[in-house]
Amino acid sequence: MTPTDKVQLDEHVQAIAKILYADVDKSQMTNLAEIEAKCLRGSKHNMMR
Repeated sequence: MTPTDKVQLDEHVQAIAKILYADVDKSQMTNLAEIEAKCLRGSKHNMMR
């Protein structure tokens, strides 16, 4: 991976993290795995509509 690719990847990862954080009930947030699981369940539910 080139340094430029790494910078771009880091920027995208941060953008994804912001989206995930904004979409999760903060009172139930305890760790990243829990956030990911809740977001994935929500995504699958939305895809079924």
